[in-house]
Amino acid sequence: MSMSEEAREAKRSYQRESSRRHRENNRERVREYQRQWRANNPDRTREYNRRYWERKAQEQKDNS
Repeated sequence: MSMSEEAREAKRSYQRESSRRHRENNRERVREYQRQWRANNPDRTREYNRRYWERKAQEQKDNS
């Protein structure tokens, strides 16, 4: 049996809030984890950054 749309939205909302509180309460630990991940995955970081800036350039072009 699947959840109703209302229950799914309530679950999503709860998870978003829980995640936000976790990041807020563990700010330094989260930042350190992100720093370590980027240091251990330079190729993926570079690719993510490249795609981000390609997307931003396209948005800028579309808005002009």
